[in-house]
Amino acid sequence: MTKQKPTRESIIKAWKEANAKSEKPVGAKQVAEAMHISPFWIWKLFAGRSLTDMKLKHGIRLSHQEKHLSGDELFSMLDKAVSEHHGILGWHLLHEKTGIPEGTWKKKLGGRRGCSQQDVYKKYHDWLQVKKPKSKNLKVVMAFLQKSHLPEKTPAADDLPAAKGKRIPSYQKKEGVVVGLPLRFRNLTYEPTTEQGVVLLFGMVSEELGFSSIERLGTDFPDCTAYRKVSNQRQLQRVRI
Repeated sequence: MTKQKPTRESIIKAWKEANAKSEKPVGAKQVAEAMHISPFWIWKLFAGRSLTDMKLKHGIRLSHQEKHLSGDELFSMLDKAVSEHHGILGWHLLHEKTGIPEGTWKKKLGGRRGCSQQDVYKKYHDWLQVKKPKSKNLKVVMAFLQKSHLPEKTPAADDLPAAKGKRIPSYQKKEGVVVGLPLRFRNLTYEPTTEQGVVLLFGMVSEELGFSSIERLGTDFPDCTAYRKVSNQRQLQRVRI
């Protein structure tokens, strides 16, 4: 039996079903996995159309990146996460708790992608002083910031595990690289397993899909901004992908 190709309608239906089952926003990769297809199909069938607009039209939950949260909203989410955790959260745990990736916290609160965790929490500390001067989280953040500026203490020889007769565990590094299923499309050997891989694949076929040029690529929404030929290919329209 030949497997039917996905359609926009089948993707929207699958997205709505996944959205109903999940408490968090559902991404294109999750929908593709549920349908047992490559994310490439989603980007191909919705090329030139905003996935955000589609989600709004069909009542599908938006991701935090698509909502374009303000600084105050992000600080409030960070404040809630710190309160529930009773301490400072690392990037991985913060992403898990809020659904917002590290890059978004750094760019929107720290001011740049290359900033440190201390930079973000320093801005959070300043926000607390203005918005919640009596918050218990002020002491938590202050302790973290002060500790981060202290030089690391070098353990004495007697404090080392080997000196106390304890066996230091040895961990073997896992080998091998995880890739997608064989695709063999032009010079792309395997199906993309990340959003950036999907964007790369889109770039490879963008001209055939009617796009004149790609303006920018990024890790935050939109992942790609390109210009599509319209009006009998006599004009260009800027599209967020």
